[in-house]
Amino acid sequence: MPLPEGTKAPDFTLKSKQATGVVDVKLSANFGKKNTVLLFFPLAFTSVCTQEMCDITSGLNAYAGLNADVIGVSVDSPFAQEAWAQKEKIKVTLASDLNKKTAEAYGVLLPDLLGFGATSARAAFVIDRTGVIRYSEQTPTPKDLPNFAAIKNVLSKLTSPRRRLDIEGRSQSGFSPFHLNFKQRRSPATGLTPSGSDFILPLRQ
Repeated sequence: MPLPEGTKAPDFTLKSKQATGVVDVKLSANFGKKNTVLLFFPLAFTSVCTQEMCDITSGLNAYAGLNADVIGVSVDSPFAQEAWAQKEKIKVTLASDLNKKTAEAYGVLLPDLLGFGATSARAAFVIDRTGVIRYSEQTPTPKDLPNFAAIKNVLSKLTSPRRRLDIEGRSQSGFSPFHLNFKQRRSPATGLTPSGSDFILPLRQ
């Protein structure tokens, strides 16, 4: 079963073949900066996987607008992924989980797919900037695509100012919503303290 929402996402460093050569793709490089959409797919050069990655490629600007980095992960070699990406004009960052350890860590490794051996299931995770899984889905079959509308909805909530305060515990201005100074005001006429309280918001970290 895929790791549930609220779980700390396992970090990984996977190889990716890009124009500059073989590079490392590290999940934690996004921590503190961007949300991550992590898409596991079974195999390159297959019809549903091609459709999925081509659709994501055409909508990459929308994910960038939601402050999200998209990473596709399969058990193919980085060289096979590159050849596939060039053939299909896929612009998504593709990372090779050749030893299958990352799919296993996320709970989405299938023991066998149509006689091809162990591959990842088709699955999607949204990981926020603190490294916590905020959306988790494994599709019923490898032929089914993830619910991308739900993924974008989660990303939209993560990028809202209120949600960012909830997650990070502070705004970019340095104000922390969890540190408020309260001062009750006594009435000069009655000497009583009213039920309401004035509060001061002076704290900056």
